[in-house]
Amino acid sequence: MNKKTKWTIGFSFILLFVVCSFSCKQKTTPKSKLQIGIDAPDFSLPDRNNVYHQLSEYKNKTILLDFWASWCAPCRRKNKEVVAIYNTYKDVTFANGSTFEIISISQDNQEAPWLQAIEDDGLVWESHLKQRMAGINEASVKYDVQFIPCCFLINAAGKIMLVNPTKDELEETLNSMK
Repeated sequence: MNKKTKWTIGFSFILLFVVCSFSCKQKTTPKSKLQIGIDAPDFSLPDRNNVYHQLSEYKNKTILLDFWASWCAPCRRKNKEVVAIYNTYKDVTFANGSTFEIISISQDNQEAPWLQAIEDDGLVWESHLKQRMAGINEASVKYDVQFIPCCFLINAAGKIMLVNPTKDELEETLNSMK
């Protein structure tokens, strides 16, 4: 190999490394434009039965707003944590009088895999909303969802408390509210 070929190959590997590093870093350290303490944006989305629900309907509830999809392997793994959180806090009344609720918002394009994933993953709460199947992207836009899984903890006053928290951060915050 001549010098020019070696240099071209070396430069190509460096460029590939930089591009992959940047791409992976964006996926693992996502940022949201939404800030803790602001009013959670309201939205209107249909459930499994095509009945529309708004976030503002969930009065006196502490909400975990969870964006996910049946085809998303990280979402399906995270569902185990979400189920554990739900089972721990579903019957808790917090010091402010609010109760805990999960609103799952699907990014699926097809209903059958979504409904099967709800069953397979044991997502027993009532609030399963769909947006892409309904031709709506309203909630994802308002919450600046650029990746999934993605979630927000919203207090009973409708303020964002946590943006994409870990399970430990979520438990710490919910425990501090008891």
